[in-house]
Parts: sequence; C-alpha cells; structure tokens
Amino acid sequence: MKVPLRVLLPAALALSSAVAAQPDSASCRAIWALVVESLPTARLSSEETPYLDGDGQCRLEDITLGLDDNQSALGVRSLRWSGAGLGALTAGSLPEHLSIEARGIFVWPLMPTAPALEYAMKVRARSNGPGMSVALDVERSAVPGEVQLSFDFDYPPGNRITIVSGVEGFVAENLTDLPQSVGGMRLKELDVVIETDGMFEQLFALSLGYPLIQDSNDPEARVEELKAESTALLGDLTGEFLTEDSRDALIVVVESMPHPRGTLELAYRSGPGFGAVRLLGAPRILGDDLDAEAVDALFAGDILRLIWTEKPPIEW
Repeated sequence: MKVPLRVLLPAALALSSAVAAQPDSASCRAIWALVVESLPTARLSSEETPYLDGDGQCRLEDITLGLDDNQSALGVRSLRWSGAGLGALTAGSLPEHLSIEARGIFVWPLMPTAPALEYAMKVRARSNGPGMSVALDVERSAVPGEVQLSFDFDYPPGNRITIVSGVEGFVAENLTDLPQSVGGMRLKELDVVIETDGMFEQLFALSLGYPLIQDSNDPEARVEELKAESTALLGDLTGEFLTEDSRDALIVVVESMPHPRGTLELAYRSGPGFGAVRLLGAPRILGDDLDAEAVDALFAGDILRLIWTEKPPIEW
C-alpha cells in the first residue's frame, strides 16, 4: 500500500486552511469541502458530515480514499484535526500548529468486475480488530526556523512506529515557499521506537524486499547474500558516530530478517544538522560504490545510538 506524498500533502494543507482559532461545526464542514476539492482524482468520499466533537476537534467518520493504483481503497473510521493559527492558510500563510489523527484504517482490493467479492473483502478488512491508526503533529517553535514533528503509527497487535524529531532551517512563511524550504531543512535530533511482530512481513517485505530479490532464481539464497553484505558493511564501520554496542544491535536486526520480532530504539543527534545539502555532498552514498568509509564520513560529528530488544521465539 502506497499513499503518494502528492496526495497526502494537499489533504493536510486543506485540513488546516479553513479552521480558525475557535472552530465550530460550520468551519469543520467547510474544511472537508476543501479537502474533497483538493483531491479530485483521489476519489475521496464520506456519507457522514464533519462536526466539532467534545474535545474541540473537527471530526468525521467513515471515509473512503481510492488509491492511485486503482487496485485498492483505503478506509478510515474516524478522522480528527485541530491546531493553532490554521486560519492563516486561507491567506496563503502557514499555521503555527497542525495535528491530524486517523483511526481505524483498513485497506481492501477494488474489483469492478466482481462487486460481491469486493464487498466481502471490504467487510473482512473492516472487521480485522481496531485497524491501523496514524497521528501526525507539526508545530513551529518560538525559535525562527525550528519545527517539532511527531508521528505515531499503530498496527495492532504488537506493532508500532513512534517518531519524534526536531529540524531547523525551515524558513517558509507561505505555501509557495514550501518546496525550497524543505530542501534547506536540517535534522537536528531524531528519536524512533519501532515495535515489530509481523509488521515487516505484512507491510514492507513486498514493497521494500521484493525489488532486491526479484531477479533471483533462488530468492532465499539471495536474501542470505544481502544479509551477509549488510553485516559486513556494518562490521567495517569505525566512525565515532556509532558505538560498538549500537553496531552490534544493527547486525542482530539484519540477521533476524526477514522475520524480525522485537523493539528497536534509535536516538540520533547532529550538531551541524543533516539535510539534503549534506547528503548530496557525499556522492559515494548515492552511488554504487557505497562502503563503510563513505558512511563514516557522512555522519562525522553526529551521534547515533541503537538498542534492539528481541522478543522470545514463538512456541508452536
């Protein structure tokens, strides 16, 4: 499942553009109309009406988003949005704070030639427990150019990704400045916790793993080769940015593929900040001759710490 950025970004901006400091149900309905208008080709729909809930958030239930591949659709049982200074977007400016939460996310295949089967697949997907949930919070700091971002993805049971980050160099004051400002942003700190118990296999093995083995007649052997190459590269890292314990933790994660089960905790700090300019200045990282020396040079002066806590094996 892939939801392109060009689909998500207009929706996120539209979600914020019609909400004033004191939202009401009318403004919630107005913003939903803008969201639908901003995604004319994405087949975004809901039979419900947005309203202001008891927590002062705009809320809408039972949303359907037809994905660009025309082969699947995404359902959201509950969508909430709120923030501060969101009305500024009506004049083309950026808000101070934006918070979006989607609960009960599920996906089913589109089958135009078999509507009964498509309906059955949708019923099965919707009944699969509480479904996935996603929360995104973006807030501009009082310090010019600094932005705090948090992201939470819950995929029950036992799978979750939590990201908290701080960036600097965000100088955009209006929507037209966004592309250039993103290119100049620098990541200063990043904290990630990944809990996986089947998430890699179900969500990432096909999209990330398959392209690496699709030309192999012996995929299992190719997977072992890739694991050996990765562990060799990690073993050669000598830069001060990565401690021996952190390097060993990464090696254990690689060796557990394609069925990792456990919790990975990552903490990254960068004095100068890590951004596109720095990455583009390291051509070996982007080329075919990637090696440990190039990685060490890229992260010189940074600090990366990792802890991997493996779950006990399943007893069958």
